[in-house]
Amino acid sequence: MQEVKKDIFLKSPLKWAGGKAKLMDKIEEVYSKDFFWYGEKYTYVELFGGGGSSWLFVLQYYHPMRMIVNDINPNVINFWRCVQSDPNALCEVMDSIISNYLSFDWDGRKEFFLNLRKIFNANKDYLTRTNIDIRMAAMFLFLNKTCFNGLWRTNSKGEFNTPFGKPTNLNRDPNIYNKDNILMLSELIKKVEFVCRDYKDVIGDDVAGDVLVYMDPPYRGTWTDYSKESFGEQEQIELAHYMKELKDKGFFVIQSNSKCDDEFFEEYYKDFEIKTLDGVQRNIRPTAERKVQEILIYTK
Repeated sequence: MQEVKKDIFLKSPLKWAGGKAKLMDKIEEVYSKDFFWYGEKYTYVELFGGGGSSWLFVLQYYHPMRMIVNDINPNVINFWRCVQSDPNALCEVMDSIISNYLSFDWDGRKEFFLNLRKIFNANKDYLTRTNIDIRMAAMFLFLNKTCFNGLWRTNSKGEFNTPFGKPTNLNRDPNIYNKDNILMLSELIKKVEFVCRDYKDVIGDDVAGDVLVYMDPPYRGTWTDYSKESFGEQEQIELAHYMKELKDKGFFVIQSNSKCDDEFFEEYYKDFEIKTLDGVQRNIRPTAERKVQEILIYTK
């Protein structure tokens, strides 16, 4: 197993419900033991990219030759593309938004948040899966860092509807973003291929050889209002079939999900290892209504 230096780690600017930042050591045990002996001549594909903690971890510590990051949410991919292509412009817009925001008291800041959310939703259809919009990316980051617990939730129309997240310590100005971190991330992710598609449409014939595919889908039986497209029981079954397809192609495949009381995972993932992450539980909702036990499903 290769040696990995972990003295410096650039973190995602996004606060993301379900993020893997605190679980990467556990996930890495599977990565490093069963896959990373391939060295750096491999392709890493993440099908549910989200806040970025897992693929940023792999990019910094394991240096894949090629990395493809997908997410069905066009706001997520637009944000990362803007960080990648024009971080200075993104920071300029962020600085302007934050300056206006901080000029108000807390009641005024809540009103500012609600007004910006309204503008953001009014422009949501302008953002496609291929274009890049700096102002939408800046509003996305601002709303993400000032909404309740970083929860990205949409209604049936695809409108972002998470309420304002008033902090418990009102005497401290919020740390909304770090410009230096954005600029360093931009250099780090220059060669990452960002795509916005259904997860089944990401891997084409050009993805071959030594390939690691990581999936962090909406967890079974949990909150799934991440986008206007639902991810229920049928989608979980389709995901299991697709994971088997990738395994049959010779890819090393890993999925994170939540341990359930029934035999669903044992039934649909008979050809995979299923590992419970001992001592690891996560809130599946930012309101901490219920905790789930994490599991990893991966190629034998």
